[in-house]
Amino acid sequence: MLLEYCPEPAPNPPAKNRLPLDVRLEAGDDTDDVVAGLVARGGRELHSDRGSVPWRVCADPSGNEFFLLAAREASAGR
Repeated sequence: MLLEYCPEPAPNPPAKNRLPLDVRLEAGDDTDDVVAGLVARGGRELHSDRGSVPWRVCADPSGNEFFLLAAREASAGR
């Protein structure tokens, strides 16, 4: 699956997301590096004090939120 993160010409007006996305990284992806790349492209990490939850809440430049999950461990199966 390919999920392309593209800049928008102008931000959308504030509104609730219609479809929340859960994005699971692939084995070998470093979550901190991925978040840094999202921020470099205009996105942001929300709720950086996430405690012990295994996901990170991020938003694209228009404010659409999504959950970023680390890759599954090989022993966990698919």
